[in-house]
Amino acid sequence: MLITNVSLPHPVFGLNDDFVGGKYEAEIEIAPTELTMDFIVKHSLDNKTINDFILSKKGSFCVEINCPSTFYRNSFLSNEPIQQFQISQALLRGKFSITFYIATNENIDNYVNEDFNQDY
Repeated sequence: MLITNVSLPHPVFGLNDDFVGGKYEAEIEIAPTELTMDFIVKHSLDNKTINDFILSKKGSFCVEINCPSTFYRNSFLSNEPIQQFQISQALLRGKFSITFYIATNENIDNYVNEDFNQDY
């Protein structure tokens, strides 16, 4: 399993130095059963503007699972800070990666955030 932090240019913001204040962290628990992998993700977001977007369903927490051995790739969206989902064990073999995002569900015109890096 590989957990990655990604930083991308505008209009996609990552987890590195795109924001100078606030934080986003995700804690994950994986419980294998006979047929599935059960995932519980606890999202912790300390950014009022983005939290408001998630609460209003303009944005979502996103967990992307990618397994190169089986070519499985899927994203799981949630507006709740605790997210649960299952994946069949047949779809995950060997190493797989887990990436965390916050995604918008619609265009947000003139978006600003007081915690942006001054580059933005």
